[in-house]
Formats: sequence, structure tokens, C-alpha cells
Amino acid sequence: MPEIDTRYGRMNVPDVVEDIVGASLAQYGEWADLEIRFIASNLAEGDRVADIGAFVGTFGIGLSHIKRLKSLSFVEANPRMTEALRANVAANCQAPCHVIETVLCPKSYQPARPHRIGNNQGSTSYATATGAGNFEEASDPVARMDFGSLWESLGPFNLIKLDVEGMELPILEDAREYLMKERVSAWVECNDDPASLRVAEFLLACGLNLYYFAFPSFNPDNFRGDSTPQFPFAYEAGLFATHGEPQIDRALLAVGCILTHVTNREALRRAMWQTPRWVPPQIVRNRAEETIALAVHALNGDRYETYLSADTTGEQNSDSEWAPVAELKEEINRLETHARDYQDQARSLEKRTRELEAQLKERDLRLHQLTELIRWTEALARDRLMLLQGEQKLRHQTEKKYQEIAFSSSWRATKPIRSILSRVPRLRGYLKLSARALIQGLRRR
Repeated sequence: MPEIDTRYGRMNVPDVVEDIVGASLAQYGEWADLEIRFIASNLAEGDRVADIGAFVGTFGIGLSHIKRLKSLSFVEANPRMTEALRANVAANCQAPCHVIETVLCPKSYQPARPHRIGNNQGSTSYATATGAGNFEEASDPVARMDFGSLWESLGPFNLIKLDVEGMELPILEDAREYLMKERVSAWVECNDDPASLRVAEFLLACGLNLYYFAFPSFNPDNFRGDSTPQFPFAYEAGLFATHGEPQIDRALLAVGCILTHVTNREALRRAMWQTPRWVPPQIVRNRAEETIALAVHALNGDRYETYLSADTTGEQNSDSEWAPVAELKEEINRLETHARDYQDQARSLEKRTRELEAQLKERDLRLHQLTELIRWTEALARDRLMLLQGEQKLRHQTEKKYQEIAFSSSWRATKPIRSILSRVPRLRGYLKLSARALIQGLRRR
């Protein structure tokens, strides 16, 4: 099994050609990192996470690099992957963790023999096989465990992540009483399948707030800086069920992530219908106009081989034949108008954001200046207080000295002399001059 450098550290990965996760890790150095960033933004420090259907561990390990988690429990049923999972977790997980090799299902549930699509190890499933001709048998699981046993042995959990290829609903039904507890959220893979609608109905019935989060499979800011999408315009999606209201980073919205509040089955069906899951490579072009033109031809069933050819130019199409095309063009024009409106709103919002940031910086500067002025005023007040205290002390000492002199015997004895001097100013001046001369004489000696 190849070992490569990734955003999450050096990891063992499956087949890097036919396995979707392995190919993404080899080309971009990451897998579904936009999903990891969204979920991490809705976790608290010290939360406990159960990564059920962990595969090679990118989801849980990625979370541990962003949030400081109390524990991570990796559950994987495919024994071909658990050896790589244990090695990846031991080398790169930044939280206390456990790896459990088991099929998680209710006690009464009988899982099918494991099967997968071709060599895509990530598609290994223990649910009832559907389709025909493209399934290969995989090895048997080593053990079974119900959700209650997982909760009692390694819980409680704040987040339950499920990517188990069709067994999501049985596991959720087994976890019903735990999901209804406070602060327990669920992140569940959401594919274009009626089973996703049933999962949504169950989560809503549990009283949880349900949100549909879709994200591009190609992250332009990927670990290796590779600018070539493996699947242009392809989206992955999941259902986030929580007791609160999720947060989404503005950077995720900027790269095309979608967050929609789901209140019923029809709301999810419409959200999934409006998500580009996969676009045929032949209609993907650099220019939006060309892509739209090719998409219109594809929806109308046109073929380039017969387009304006000699055997069709002579035919006169009726208005009814062109009506679907006209309706489609009208819908495209409406969507383009909405897109321009959204762009204008986005530009207006960015401008307002810049203005608010500038106002915030100006307020921060004023606050800093005010803080400095307060500090200077406080220092000046302290100095003034010390000066007043010194003056008060000096005045007190002077008054005390005056009282000592006023009540001394020498002061009372000299009172008649002071009376004479006050009545004869000339005599007082003569005595001052004599005293100065006497002092100077004493100094010369």
C-alpha cells in the first residue's frame, strides 16, 4: 500500500488509480478537506467524536489537526483498511484515540456479505447490494457491534459521523435515544439516493435541526497546489443534524460551498436537485457561455453529428418542438440574472465589510488614544496627590513649630522688645543690619 505525504501527515493509502480517495490523496494531498473544515468549525474544544466508516482516517485525523478534541473513536469494518488506518492514526492523530475493526449495526440487523464497486475500497458496503455487473466480493468482517455498546465503551460522543455506504439509517435508528440527548450532533453522507430522504425524515423526527451541506470535490487551495480538477463541478454532500445552528466560514462560501436549512423531505429533494453532482466532461469548457450552450444541446437531446446537417435543414420544426428549448433558454436567462444579482449583492457586502473594518480600526485607534490619555491623567493625579500630601505635611510641621515658639518662655520674655520694634521701624532696621554684620564677622573668624 503506497505511503505519501498529505495535509494530514504521511499516510498509507489504497490504490491511487481506481480508488477515489487514494487518487485524491495522491494528486491533491487531501480528501474532502472542505468538509473537515466545516465540521471542525461546529465543534467545541474538548468534544468527543465517533468517526464511523473511517476508511484511512482522513476525516478524524483532519479534525484533530484543527480542534483540540478529548477523544476520537475510529470505526472501520473493512479489514483490508484497518491496518493502514491504525498506522495513519498512530502517526498523525493529535487526540487520544481508539481504532475498532467492526461492522456497526443493530443487534437484529443482518449485514450482507461485503461488496464493493471494482477496486474502489471506499465503496465497500455491508448493506444489501443493488445494481448488477459491477460489484466485487470483499473479505468478511471480523466482528459486529451495536451502537449502544460503542457508546457505553467509548462515549459519550458530541459528534457521530457516518459514511457507511447505505447502512446509515439502521445505525441512526439504533442511536435514536442518544441523538435526542443535548449536544449530540450527526454528520451523515448524503448521496443522490432515496435513502438520503429517509435519513432526513428520521433526523427531523428526532427533533434535530437539519442542514444540507454540499461542497466541491475539488479544493483550489489544496495541499499540493494542483489546479486540475479530477471531476469538474462535482460536489460531495452531507446532512448535519444538530441541536443548535451551524456556522459556516465565509471562505467556504467563497469556493462554492452550499449550506441549506432542511425542514422537510421536499426541501432536501430540491437542494439535492440544484447541486451539480457530476458534469459530463464533454460539456466542461473554460468559457461559461460554451458550457451553457453544450448543456442546452445535451438537455435537448441534440447531437453534433446531425446538427444543421443536409438531411435535417429542409425540415420545418413547429413551435411546439422548439417550446422546450425556449423554456430552457428562458430558465437559463433567469438563472443568469439571479447570478448577476447575487454577484452585485456580494460586491455590496464586501464593500460594506471593508467600511466596517475601517470603522473598527478607527475605533480601535481612538480607544488606544483614550486609554493612553486615561493613563496620563491617572499619573498626573497621583503626582498632584503626592504634592498636596507634601504641602499638607509641611503646613502641619510649620503650625506645630509656630505653636512651640509661641508658647516658649523666650518668646514671652521678648514680647516687650517686639512691641517697641513694631512701634519704631527705624530701630528694627538698625537691629537687622547689626545682626547681619555680627553674622558676617562670625563667618570670617
